Amino acid sequence: MMLNTLFHDKKLIHLQEIDSTNEYAKSLIKEFTYVSEGTTIVAKNQLHGRGQMGSSWESNPGQNLTFSVIISPKILISEQFQISKIVALALVDFISRLSIKNVFIKWPNDIYINEKKIAGILIENILKNNKIEHTIVGIGLNVNQVDFTTKNATSLQLITSQAYDLNILLANFLELLERNYFLLKSNQHGVINEVYLKNLLGFQKERKFSTSTEQFKATIIGVSSAGKLQLNRNEHLLEMDIKEITFLEND
Repeated sequence: MMLNTLFHDKKLIHLQEIDSTNEYAKSLIKEFTYVSEGTTIVAKNQLHGRGQMGSSWESNPGQNLTFSVIISPKILISEQFQISKIVALALVDFISRLSIKNVFIKWPNDIYINEKKIAGILIENILKNNKIEHTIVGIGLNVNQVDFTTKNATSLQLITSQAYDLNILLANFLELLERNYFLLKSNQHGVINEVYLKNLLGFQKERKFSTSTEQFKATIIGVSSAGKLQLNRNEHLLEMDIKEITFLEND
């Protein structure tokens, strides 16, 4: 099936069940000399979906969107966090167009609505000559599922009380992803950075955090080019990696 977007020779691969759409995408890149940019693998049931830092993704079969998109950004390794930004921004734009408010990016790239998680992103890069040759963009978006084992999860149907056609949602999202992707391809990093910060949960607000040794309050003031969270703690700048810090619920 061909997709109605601007990617050349883009393809949509539907799978009934797979361990991981990201792993399937990797196998395509490994097996074939050429894989069309924009190739999308979508699974009705993803058995071992993964999130950041190896976390699992809870999704009932046939109720949500679990898919991976292959792109070929060919940018420097130092610019890799820009990919996370444009994917997260595409999700925020997509969800907001469904007349849903309070949609934010929780650093680094989870999507939250009213402090509850609705989507997650897993970016995996394949490198060549110090550049990113291919990127596999893995996305899990909660759509029609209404029962979750985790208390901080939500879905489109829980928020709007509407059921959605997954195929229509996917096609609409991919158009927005492509629009944001071309911001990256045209080197509009300033625009990407500005819009990302505007949509960053807790930006310029004081929040509670924890590390392996302490809990503290700090104000989110930005994100570094390497993707580290920048905090102002008592007039001291901190830059924290995702493995070093945890968000805590505010009082």
